[in-house]
Amino acid sequence: MAIFADFRINVTSGELGGEDGSTIYLHAPGLLQAQFRSIERAVLGLEGVRAMRRVTLMPSERRAFELNTLLDNLEDPVLSVNRSGQVLAANLAAARAFGFSLDKVAGIGLERFLPGVEVRRMLKSLDGPRFGMPVSLRGHAFIMSWTPIGLPSGQGASDGSSEGAAGAVITLRRRHGEPADFVEQAPQRLWSFGDRRTCCESLVRHAREGGPVLIIGEPGSGRTVLARQMFYLNPAHSRSGARLFYLNLAEGEMALPRGSLARGAAGVLVLDNAGPLSDAAQAALLAQLDKVARGISIITTSALPLTQQEYSPALMARLEGRVVELPALRFCRSAIIPCVEAMLDDRGGGFVLSAAAAELVRSYDWPGNFTQLQAVVDAAIEAAHGEISGGGVAVEILPRHLSLPRQQADFPWLKWLEGRSLKAVIEQVECSVLRALQPQFSSTRALAERLGTSHTAIAKRLKKYKL
Repeated sequence: MAIFADFRINVTSGELGGEDGSTIYLHAPGLLQAQFRSIERAVLGLEGVRAMRRVTLMPSERRAFELNTLLDNLEDPVLSVNRSGQVLAANLAAARAFGFSLDKVAGIGLERFLPGVEVRRMLKSLDGPRFGMPVSLRGHAFIMSWTPIGLPSGQGASDGSSEGAAGAVITLRRRHGEPADFVEQAPQRLWSFGDRRTCCESLVRHAREGGPVLIIGEPGSGRTVLARQMFYLNPAHSRSGARLFYLNLAEGEMALPRGSLARGAAGVLVLDNAGPLSDAAQAALLAQLDKVARGISIITTSALPLTQQEYSPALMARLEGRVVELPALRFCRSAIIPCVEAMLDDRGGGFVLSAAAAELVRSYDWPGNFTQLQAVVDAAIEAAHGEISGGGVAVEILPRHLSLPRQQADFPWLKWLEGRSLKAVIEQVECSVLRALQPQFSSTRALAERLGTSHTAIAKRLKKYKL
């Protein structure tokens, strides 16, 4: 660099390039040919320098030029947006789709033209639906896929958030005529919070691998929603030919959608609510499954494992594949409050959960799982809606706004208590809780903190029960 300084040549930037990274590119604006010839001999005299020449573009500039040329010649609209949904850059096809000239498309709000697309919400859950989402733009039907900017594809923070993502790159593909049995449903949240996140990560992985998947969960646990959303988690379904088909087995209908049987068909077939079936019904269903196109992934949902419903081995082999068991909401209490906060956020904000209401929600068993939780949250919002005051102050959801049915104990307490005193019952429960939790904690202090009591109290009880 001293040589350039001696010749009064201003170098503003530099890059490494070449096939093996041994070429140095220097950007010297306004460099005259006479100046270049003057320093060429001095530079070539340096050890390790084999050649020196002028180029028109820096490597980054050349790559940008190549990519822009490729994008401008694509028939599909491609655009990038920031976290608030403003368009930062777009190709010529995108500008035409939005009805703008290329120099005016930057800065427009995406949600103004695609009302159902909320960029802020999309970026909050990077393991959520990203491929093959149906949208409408100025009266034309498209398939939308998106990739986050600033994070590796498909990866987010450990809690499922994406605070590091700067925005997204969005691709739109034109849709053509849909068959009558094609199911169109907007993607929904996976509710991948707390202990439920592991299940959602498994479903994301299985969706991209393809093949049959069995989702087991209690009513209201979201098994149907997750089964449908697996269509939007596979990059292969971003092409316009992929379809989502649905059949509710609980309604007694055994005829598969005709589109799933067509040669060359691709997508997902959801067999919802698989329950006990007669031998004849199982045989009829198996015969139809043998005709399903190879490009169709079969996703089955059930409240119980198929082995407990006496399915034939041949039918189970077609349906089970990979098995994902969804935990009931009462078994993943760490997910309850984040879910409620997300539900409140989906309603446009303006509501927050008070501490007392949060404790009530967290301690409730939710026999209806997410379906019941959503209904209670919606009712609470309606109950508190009339209390919104001016000035943009958020309204608290209070315990009186929560319409929670009285919990029905499904445990046979009377039989369990028979012949035993209250003290003996309490001691047995206490011992069982400590025995179950102790292996999960490295110290009695951590165990005491988890149970909300003192270290001394825990130490005494561990000694009492010889744990």
